[in-house]
Formats: sequence, C-alpha cells, structure tokens
Amino acid sequence: MQEVDKTRLLILYGSQTGNAQGDPPDNMRKFWRMLLRKNLPGDLLAGLQYAVFGLGDSGYVKYNVAAKKLDRRLAALGAEPLLERGLGDDQHPSGYEASLDPWLQQLWAVLRQRCPLPPGVQQPVLDEAALLQLGPPKYKRVTAADHFQDTRHIEFDLQGSGFDYQPGDLLAVFPRTPAADVEGVLDLSGCSPRRYLFQVLSHFVSNAMQQERLQYFATAEGRDDLYRYNQRERRSLLEVGFMVVDSLARSAGIDMRKLERSAAVGRGELHGRKVILAKPVTFMNNSGESVAALARFYKVPSQRVLVVSDDLDQPPAAVRLRQKGGHGGHNGLRSIIQHLGGSHDFPRIKIGIGRPNGELDIASYVLQEFKRSEMAAIDEAVAESIGIIDSCLALGMAKALSGQRL
Repeated sequence: MQEVDKTRLLILYGSQTGNAQGDPPDNMRKFWRMLLRKNLPGDLLAGLQYAVFGLGDSGYVKYNVAAKKLDRRLAALGAEPLLERGLGDDQHPSGYEASLDPWLQQLWAVLRQRCPLPPGVQQPVLDEAALLQLGPPKYKRVTAADHFQDTRHIEFDLQGSGFDYQPGDLLAVFPRTPAADVEGVLDLSGCSPRRYLFQVLSHFVSNAMQQERLQYFATAEGRDDLYRYNQRERRSLLEVGFMVVDSLARSAGIDMRKLERSAAVGRGELHGRKVILAKPVTFMNNSGESVAALARFYKVPSQRVLVVSDDLDQPPAAVRLRQKGGHGGHNGLRSIIQHLGGSHDFPRIKIGIGRPNGELDIASYVLQEFKRSEMAAIDEAVAESIGIIDSCLALGMAKALSGQRL
C-alpha cells in the first residue's frame, strides 16, 4: 500500500478464480484485503491515475466481478480512472482480445497525452530491425534433478550486441529450434489460436508470403478473419442437406444444440405443425441408425420422415422432391431404408451435386467444398428446398409434388 501511495500511474490487468463466486486470484488477495481496510481515508489515493482490465468468462453468473470491485474501490479511495474499465470475455468468439484490443488503443492514447515524449524524441517502433541475434545462452537448473519441474536460470551474453537496457526493461526471447527437431505439422483447422502464436511463428519462416500471412493473423483483423473461416458453416458437397436444415433452423428460431439418438436435434413448430429437425452425427453410411432411432422414439411413421440429401446424378444445384423411391446408389439413403425395416416409403428432397470430372474418385469428390463460383446457385437450391418443405407442411405432400408453392 505504501508503494501504491507513491505511484502516480497504475495499470491493473487481472483475472478471477474459476469458481461461481468470482473470488480474486491468490496473488491479488493480500492487496485486495489492504484496500478493504475500513480505516483508510477516502482521499488516500488522490492524485493516482489508474486503469483496470479484467479477464472473465460470461458463462459464470459473477462475470468479471473482481475487476468491477477493484475499479469501484480505487475510485472510492480518491483515484482517478484514465479510461473506462475493460472487461475481457473468454466466451467471445475472439476471446478476451476482442475487448482488449480497443481498450489498449484508448489506453496508449491517454498515456501519451499524460506522459508526452521529450522534445525531439520519436515514438519507438518495434520491427525486424529491433531484433538481436544472440549467441547460445547458459543454462543452469535451479530445481533438484529428481524434481518433476525442470526450471532453468538462463543467462545471455550481451557484450558487443550494442543492446542498451535499464533495470525493469522487458526482453522477449524467441528460441530458434533446430530444423531436425521439428517433426510435426501444426494443424489449425477448426481452431483459432491466440494472435501471439502467429507473431512468434512469423519470425521463423523463410517464405515471404507465409511470413506476411502469419503477420496478418497476428493482427486483430486477421484474427477475426481466421475465426470466421474456421467456424464457417459446413460447405462440403456431402453436407448440402445439413445446409438446408441449418438454414431452416435459423429462420424458424429452432435450437439445434441438443444431442439425441446420435444426432443434433431441434424441436419446434412450422406452419402450425410440430417438427423435429435432425442432423445425424454418425458416418454418412450409418445415418439410418440415427434416423430410425429418432423415428421410433417420437413415433413418426416413415411416410412422415422427410430426408434431404445430395444427388450425384442430378446437375449441380438442381432440386427434386420425390414421395418415395430406392437409394440410387446413395449409401446414406441405403442405410435409412435398411434401418426403417426396408421401407422405401419416405419422401426425400434431392439436391444435385453432379459427378466428378477426370480421375477424382467419388469419396474424395463429395468431401470437397463448394467452389466460391458455385455458392450462389447452391444458396438458391437451399432456399428452394426450404420452400418445398414449407409447401409440404402448409399445403400437403400431394400439392407440393405437383409443384405448388406458398
């Protein structure tokens, strides 16, 4: 507390424990207990300017409560906030950085106003020119040889480097891993790492284009682009039926997050009729297991099970409604027929994806993503399929088969 009383600027960046009470972390508790002493005068921190950024998770009821309490307590003791407190949320698609980035921009601007550079001194810029190539460091283990943690004290020889520093300065170290030790491949599909990972990786690639992309992913804009790419709606040829179900669920406000009978399931109402939307999570060749299990559980006869599937034998984006029929070589339909007791009497909407050209086999072809040039037609096919479903529910199957639409 004596040190805080002498400080003119205070930047606090902290989290809270992962329990439902939102308690402050262990390394903050002593400081927090001192701040809560009842005998502290209300002007104790007069003249102190501060900023608080909290790390939290809105999945907890007491979201970021430690940072909120700290902000209020500092103000109650006479301190002046430099800017509004920032609250990072780990539930955000971009994590806490979504709030931290704009908060830091405001903070640096305010700090530069409060602490201007001396006349003639330029704003420092950290770029490749600031990087130093240092020799091999000296390592000294500071934990016992039989201890489970291998903690090392590392010494760098800075003589002749021209590196000038003052006590309290920070040194960022990027180890150079021998090429022979790098055996794995970093697979980022489906995930969005923190930007710092890309910032570090950019120092180790020799390809200029790869370096440029890594540096881009280290920016706020690049991080958001990567997230949108990784979390985009499925667009493979095999999953065109899922695209119809997803679009229908969104428009009807049906929640598809429940997992039931090996399928993502949503229940709702369309045109005054109760409906169950389902996306089997089994392999496509086994999708009949999930479809039949749901039909039995909800007592839905096969004639009222409407299947949306891809069709290799129709031109891309062509849509066709059939009241019944065989599997036509489609393994998913074959599985559904088998598990519905051999019944072919279920309606289906078939969306054309065409056949592959050249030597590409069917299995590889259907796992490809739609080309960007194909997406407009596929989106129209999805909308047409939803129109057919609407007509089946509102007008009846016979009229929908005859081509009548709402």
